[in-house]
Amino acid sequence: TPGAWLLKINGVQSSHVVMGEPLMLDFEYMRWMAALVESRWQAAPDRQDLPLRALHLGGGACTMARYLAARYPQARQ
Repeated sequence: TPGAWLLKINGVQSSHVVMGEPLMLDFEYMRWMAALVESRWQAAPDRQDLPLRALHLGGGACTMARYLAARYPQARQ
């Protein structure tokens, strides 16, 4: 994919990021995490009374951090 980066750790594909498309999640495990978050915050992603807060351990090319920032701009990360 043009503009995409693939992160390999010890030769194993670990994460994928497309620079102009923060909502594109190529790896299945990333889509699972996004589905879990969206199942909890889907109805009102910008609610002030229950904002999304996320802690990222590692980074994996910041794929999930970029996704959450694009999908939930009010989230604290």
